[in-house]
Amino acid sequence: IPPRFYRKGDCRPGKEFERKRGASMMESVVEREAPENSTGLGAIVMLETRPLCPNQYWTQSIISNWEYSQSHKYAFSLHNLTHFQALASTLIQSYGYRIPSEYPVAWYRIAALRHSLAANPNAKWVFYLDSDTYIRLRNKPLVEYIESLSL
Repeated sequence: IPPRFYRKGDCRPGKEFERKRGASMMESVVEREAPENSTGLGAIVMLETRPLCPNQYWTQSIISNWEYSQSHKYAFSLHNLTHFQALASTLIQSYGYRIPSEYPVAWYRIAALRHSLAANPNAKWVFYLDSDTYIRLRNKPLVEYIESLSL
């Protein structure tokens, strides 16, 4: 389901953000699981429950992480809670699990990761990022960055 874009300040539906570069990127984020020239090395997964407003840092983080995934040819998937609830029956049929509605939103991360693993069967790894975070070292592949943190 493509996200709706909102006017700065009040997050009501509007066309202001659609004219900006970010709008077309966000539509691509939702519509594509992996870039056409994906290496199949890995996938970055994000989950968001808030509206994608252009004036909010989480929207900018999502765009930044999507750009990073495209530049390194990683698969990228953004899941919002509404989208996942629409896929509930598919998740149950395909993977044999369900997330009870009384569970905290954090439990949807597991479903998002499992969905990404199934959608990218050749991926060697899947990396989950909160929507509040972004990858700062944009020129460095994610695997090298993680290995540099190892003791």
